[in-house]
Amino acid sequence: MMNVRLSIPKPPGSVILLCCALLMIFWPLLASAVKSVSVQGVLGSKAVLMIDGKRHVVNTGDTTPEGVKLVSVQGDSVVLEIDGQPRKQAMGDNVVFATRFTAPQSQEVIVSQNNHGLFTTVGSINGLTVNLLVDTGANVVTLNAQHARRLGVAYEKIGEPVMVATASGVVKAYKVNLRSVSVGQIELQNVSAVVMTGPHPSEILLGMTFLGSLEIQRNGNVMKIRKNF
Repeated sequence: MMNVRLSIPKPPGSVILLCCALLMIFWPLLASAVKSVSVQGVLGSKAVLMIDGKRHVVNTGDTTPEGVKLVSVQGDSVVLEIDGQPRKQAMGDNVVFATRFTAPQSQEVIVSQNNHGLFTTVGSINGLTVNLLVDTGANVVTLNAQHARRLGVAYEKIGEPVMVATASGVVKAYKVNLRSVSVGQIELQNVSAVVMTGPHPSEILLGMTFLGSLEIQRNGNVMKIRKNF
């Protein structure tokens, strides 16, 4: 991680049969709980899906907790199975479904530790999908120049020059405000960030200008991020 500091019991058979019967009765309601699905990105055999405001990175053949299955990836389009019906969607398309059942909305995001001991997740900045490294040791959301250019952040024009202390020393950077930063259903507006002029950090650091207003709990290799009300 990069330390960034601004100088500023088994049931009887009858019970099992009853549960199965109830599941069959209520399955149409559960399956229709999905209200909207959009395709935000394609990563090889994976797709980034936004389902009812929650972002998932889904492998081909896998099904999300909401019951949306990624059948295949075809170029910039994907084939999804929703309520047993295949649907083809192109990247950027948003499909809204009528629903008779409203699933409870969660403001909690769970991030798991990767093989390198880091907490990484997929989020968005200014509406564009990005990979994020959750770093409570960084007091600001931190990008490098390449990240900023891809996201359309004209840091040299609109940014305020600052000096940033890193593990490698003090380097020049630009302080900017990002229009929006989101992880799952948690979205914050007008988030302060810094853009470092070199290639570091290699991944965007989700620092305390985003995390500071949220509740963070870590239990082993799992981190829970919850929006405070």
